[in-house]
Amino acid sequence: MKSKTAKSILKRIRVTKHGKMVRSGSGLNHFLSKKKSSKKMDNRRSVNMDKIRSRMLATYLHHTKV
Repeated sequence: MKSKTAKSILKRIRVTKHGKMVRSGSGLNHFLSKKKSSKKMDNRRSVNMDKIRSRMLATYLHHTKV
């Protein structure tokens, strides 16, 4: 049987043109009043994933160019 792409992972990361994986910052769902505004602004930016994690996640993304 053909293996399928894990859609839950595909929704959370984005693969760039050169094959890097980018994810959004975490910790912006609730309890935001106690967090500093600079920390909240930093978490809005997208973050490059390290090579070890991106290699691990590439096994779940069969139909994308990684």
